[in-house]
Amino acid sequence: IPGAKRITLPGLRPPDAEALLRSCGVEGKSDAIQSYLTANCDNHPLVIGILGGLIANYLPARGDFDAWSAAPDGGAALDLASLDLTQRRNHILEAAIQKLPDASRHLLSTLALLTDSVNYETLKAFNPHLPPEPEEVEKPTPPEKESIHRVDRKWMLWEQMSDEQKAEAQKEYEAALARWQDYENAVQARSASAEFRAAPGKLTETVKDLEQRGLLQWDCRTRKYDLHPVVRGVASGAMAAADRERHGQRVVDHFTAQPHRPYDDAETLEDVRSGLHIVRTLLKLGHYQQAADAYRGALAEALFFNLNSYAETLSLLKPFFPNGWGELPKEVAARDSAYLRGDAAIALDYCGEAAAALAAYGAVLRANLEAEDWSNTAVQIRNISLTLADQNRLAPAFRTYSLALEVATLSEDEEGVFRSHLNLFAGQSRLGQWAGAAATWSLLDPMGRAWSRAAYRPGMAEQHYAEFHFWQGSMQEAHLTEAERLAAQGKDRSIIRDLHRLRGDWRLTQGEWAMAAASYQEAVRLARDTRSVIDASSETGLALAKHHLGQLANAREEAERLAQLRDPAHRLLAQLWLALGDPAQAKHHALAAYTWAWADGEPYVRRYELTQTTELLRQ
Repeated sequence: IPGAKRITLPGLRPPDAEALLRSCGVEGKSDAIQSYLTANCDNHPLVIGILGGLIANYLPARGDFDAWSAAPDGGAALDLASLDLTQRRNHILEAAIQKLPDASRHLLSTLALLTDSVNYETLKAFNPHLPPEPEEVEKPTPPEKESIHRVDRKWMLWEQMSDEQKAEAQKEYEAALARWQDYENAVQARSASAEFRAAPGKLTETVKDLEQRGLLQWDCRTRKYDLHPVVRGVASGAMAAADRERHGQRVVDHFTAQPHRPYDDAETLEDVRSGLHIVRTLLKLGHYQQAADAYRGALAEALFFNLNSYAETLSLLKPFFPNGWGELPKEVAARDSAYLRGDAAIALDYCGEAAAALAAYGAVLRANLEAEDWSNTAVQIRNISLTLADQNRLAPAFRTYSLALEVATLSEDEEGVFRSHLNLFAGQSRLGQWAGAAATWSLLDPMGRAWSRAAYRPGMAEQHYAEFHFWQGSMQEAHLTEAERLAAQGKDRSIIRDLHRLRGDWRLTQGEWAMAAASYQEAVRLARDTRSVIDASSETGLALAKHHLGQLANAREEAERLAQLRDPAHRLLAQLWLALGDPAQAKHHALAAYTWAWADGEPYVRRYELTQTTELLRQ
């Protein structure tokens, strides 16, 4: 996650560690307890809780630390002397899992295959005490109501069949109906069984058992159950292959059957939670092709376009790339392999890893060229051009815009031609090539907007058209309103966020501080909600607008924070420092802004930014 810092937390102080163990109902000599906990688990609270569960459930001497630690079938059986601290922790966890009753172990194993907390309804679905469900049988349709029949390797209508053929079809129907009736009877018998009725109460006992042993946690704030990541990792790794497959398939079946909001309409990660569980569980089972099938399409598009969940996407895709992003996945079909690699590259780019993104795009491009897949070749060239622009390499980016258009044109890919024209238009606008951009717009605008969601989202063209006018000083309210209307329909978070930022920039130039602040605030919210995107420009614009409104507390500290962001908005920072009365800092950031706007030098410059920064330096 951008901006995250890893901090290793120390264990508890020995007296506190002892107190935690005693709170589990354990008694014993104080010095022995403290020495054991320090030596074998570094006073880690998680492991102490699990040790407490082991000792409290040691039947020959329940809760007696001294007896348990010396017993051959208790603490002495752990044989921790030859292990390092991490191995000791894992060994203690494995021993705790092995000591579980079967039902508790089955539930823990199932939950270990998930990566998120679950509510009680999900927990009920994985109740290990439920009798097995009978294999589902679909109710057959009477043969005369079937639209078509397969007879002697030919397709026939009911009216075309002979009496003998109809009789055979009726016989098959009656046999299928009998199987369905047997299934229905089995479902009713299961629901009426004593085992089924007792299952909820037994689940309660099992959950309490896992909680008492320190293996399952209840969060009263979210009202969900969860496993500590270490417990999840050890429990998952300790499963036999057959158990992993059985429990994993149950997880997949459960979430596959869950109704969910259409992914195209997703607004939060919760809306795609079932899909994420399915993909992650299939990956843990080693079913890479099935996982790719579940990810590709609507789920992937929702993660990218609706949610901008780039860090989440990288986390989801990582198991496909055990040898790093530099190698294509080998466990899936070639086309899916290129698709996954392309998505990883896009996510890497948005997370600020442009060099890794370009390397990933290069591998996909080579695969597309070898397969003579010209449409996807053009897609990758367009993606490369966008990443080059993100790196401020405007000259090679502009050349690749033209190359992508040429490939799309030669391959007669109309959708690719439209997108390549749109990228070229945006690039020409950025460079201030107004006549060329206007000519390109006249070519792409009549082509319409009816393209696949993977290639185009509503409002994308209108956003670039609004920027084209803003950078020339000719933008009107209608330009933004139309783009915002279409973007809201398309539910692409990045387009919506960019339009809020553009409106903020526009209001800032007019000195409309309150309206600018409102637009920037919404852009910042949309960025922060993703946990992947840092919108430095909107954050800095918001600070500048608030300062002019007299609403920016600790202004200098905020300016210093904004300067530490990835890709700081130097021109806006210069304006902020100037407003704060610090010309030295203002000049520093103005020069940095000028260098960035100059990019590769004329004509490959960010024309609007260069003009604005030049005027700022003259103040």
